[in-house]
Amino acid sequence: MVKLVSLKAENFRRLSLKEPLEFPDGLVVIRGRNEAGKSTILEAILFGIYGDFRIPAALRGGRQGLESVVNHRSSRARVEVVFEAGGKRYKVERIVEGGAEGGRQVDAKLVELDGAGGRLIATGVTKVNELVQKLLRVSWREMLATNVIAQKDLERILRMDRSDRERVINMMMGFESYNKAIEKLSEEAGNLQRDLDYSRENEKMLEENIKMLEEKAEKLAGWRTWLQRIEEKLPQLELALSRERAAYEYLVELETALRRRRELKLRLESLRRVREEQIARLEEARARYSRALADLESRQREAVELAPALEHAERELSEAESEVRRLVELRSKVEELWDSYRLAERELESLRGRIASLKERVGRRSSLEAEVESARASLASVESAMSSIRLPAWSLAGAVSAAVASALLGLFLHPAALAGASLALVALFAGFQVKQQKLRLLGEKRSELRERISLLDAELRNIERDEKELEALKTGEQSLLERLRRVKSQLAMVAGSAGLEGDFESLAGAVAERLRAAEERKAEAFRKRNELSEKRSNLYAVIEALKREVSRLESEISSAQARLTELASLERELVEELSGVAAPEPPPGVDGVLHPPVEDDLDAITSMRREREERYRRANAELEKAKAEAGSLRRQIEEAERELQQLPKLKAELEEVRERTRKLELELKARRSAIDAMKKVAERRRAIFAPSVESNMSWIVSYITGGRYKAVRVDPQTYDVEVYDAEAGRWMRRDIYSGGTNDQFLLAMRIAFILSLLPAAKGTYPRFLFLDEPLGSSDSERRSRIIELLSRELTRFFDQIFLITHVEIDEPPGSTIIELDDGKPVRIYATGSVEAE
Repeated sequence: MVKLVSLKAENFRRLSLKEPLEFPDGLVVIRGRNEAGKSTILEAILFGIYGDFRIPAALRGGRQGLESVVNHRSSRARVEVVFEAGGKRYKVERIVEGGAEGGRQVDAKLVELDGAGGRLIATGVTKVNELVQKLLRVSWREMLATNVIAQKDLERILRMDRSDRERVINMMMGFESYNKAIEKLSEEAGNLQRDLDYSRENEKMLEENIKMLEEKAEKLAGWRTWLQRIEEKLPQLELALSRERAAYEYLVELETALRRRRELKLRLESLRRVREEQIARLEEARARYSRALADLESRQREAVELAPALEHAERELSEAESEVRRLVELRSKVEELWDSYRLAERELESLRGRIASLKERVGRRSSLEAEVESARASLASVESAMSSIRLPAWSLAGAVSAAVASALLGLFLHPAALAGASLALVALFAGFQVKQQKLRLLGEKRSELRERISLLDAELRNIERDEKELEALKTGEQSLLERLRRVKSQLAMVAGSAGLEGDFESLAGAVAERLRAAEERKAEAFRKRNELSEKRSNLYAVIEALKREVSRLESEISSAQARLTELASLERELVEELSGVAAPEPPPGVDGVLHPPVEDDLDAITSMRREREERYRRANAELEKAKAEAGSLRRQIEEAERELQQLPKLKAELEEVRERTRKLELELKARRSAIDAMKKVAERRRAIFAPSVESNMSWIVSYITGGRYKAVRVDPQTYDVEVYDAEAGRWMRRDIYSGGTNDQFLLAMRIAFILSLLPAAKGTYPRFLFLDEPLGSSDSERRSRIIELLSRELTRFFDQIFLITHVEIDEPPGSTIIELDDGKPVRIYATGSVEAE
């Protein structure tokens, strides 16, 4: 088991840790602003432990060298890391010097710490590196693939080749010797494979060329026939295009003429309406003129009666205003109750629809439970069948017989003894292949059943939540019904206070009718009061005003008569212009056009013109396409005739290449047989690894997304991911989701990968996990779930979890917070305890 104890770093980039920075167990949050030195702590730890000059470039990208780790204000950087491995505590110290020609590691020491102080066990860069590697048994590259997770590097496992992933898994499970032997054989097989690939590629290219030429020879006659048909079709297409062009141009001209006629008619109708309005105004002016003369005579008679009439008008106005105010308040109350009632009705309708939907979904519970039981029974049957598979009896019998015969022949030194031994191996190998085929088929069936059970269990959990929601919705339904009854009761009270009755609509109409009548009475009383008041105070002024009005009306009548004469002239001009606009004649030989047209057909003509325009465009496109096809076929025929002359020569060359490929395949097969034999032992141990990653990742994804995505599927070849989207009802590729959600899937896969390694990992496997800025692309809700996953769940698997972040988070209880600023710790405290500075 490997744990980190402390770090000291002086002039290592921005870090200035003159006193050891202690690393306790549990979740350790390292936070601060950008360029505060957070990620540099990870870099200092890895470089301090392993001392490899390639670590800065692997973490930061580009061509970072050792000169980059030395602070620009100094020429030397020092790192000291204390760690535990195998129950013992060690301290490694390294010194790096910078310079104009680059940086170099000038010293390294490894000390074993005990109660008496410390014991120096290695000095010098090379010796320290070798001993650290033996102690940890994990390289820094392998640690980056497992125990270090950075947001910018979430796809590391996906970018690894399958062989690289297998080497990492083998290393963690203690199969390093297999890796070395396989690498040597793979190198030899790789050289043969490259020669074979080149030969096969050459063979494939020759076969494809020959096949292409033979296909071209078969297609040549068809191409010629096809070209002839196209050339025969071209005159028909040109004729059709000519007809469509003529129809389209005619419809454009017709549409223009009809549109002009419609515009003229509309202008004529508008002019006549203006003329009628002018006549009406003239008659009105004459009527006003007569009324003004009569009114002038009646003003003197009104003076005596004016006073009592004005007093009565004042009383009427006051009563009408009081009635209007009362009715406005009543209308406002009725409208308020009506809006409340309609809102409650809409809510009730929506709630009842949701209740019906939930009842339908909950009704599927019994059928789903039956499906689960059936799937589990099938799974048990498949697993029982797998455990009972053995080598076929015929294979064992054949192998024993051949071995006995070989032994007897060997006693007499007979040459056929070796052949007998070979037959025994062949019998065993054939039986083993039959057994493996059966196991593979049953394994695929078992995986399908497990996936089906997982999906059905998730659906049952959803139905349980639906049942709880259904009960809550029924309670809400009763609450809404009670609310509707209260509103109806309030309405009845309002209606009774006003002496009205009926439903919402009739009550609102009655109130509106009363209000309208009251407003009319108020307006009439107001008008009458003002009119009488003006008459009383300005009676003689009114008489003078009436004289001026009579004079003005005489002038208005004269002007209106002149305007009528002008409008009559404009009407005659429009009638003459309208008679001169005629529709064109359709071209001969064109069918499907509206003739003779009328102005009411304008919309139909416009639609027909658009249709003809589209037909004209299609006809033109069809003609151009036919011409292009004819030209392409001519070129294809000429090219095929030239290429067919090379066919005999290519066939002879193909036979030579096939013979060379056969020899290379035999040599490569021998190498691969040896590699396969060595891999099978490791493969049996790794067989459950990909399903374990898939299971762990499903749990983590469900945890982070709050149960929105409950199942994932991991491709064992590429380790890419598909997610079961319950809303879509199918498996979806991870890369169709948003950047933040995709990052969460990849983070879950990285954590699931290392969790799957833990049960079989070596005793010295690192028990710490580094996460560098994993929260930047997540929203606040999922960010909180990630923090909860780290602090509550993953601390059961890792002694130490280091979270580097610059975003604000809720501090989980029991965690340690380290705040950095300019490479220095400015604040260190444990949440839920007394703060320490």
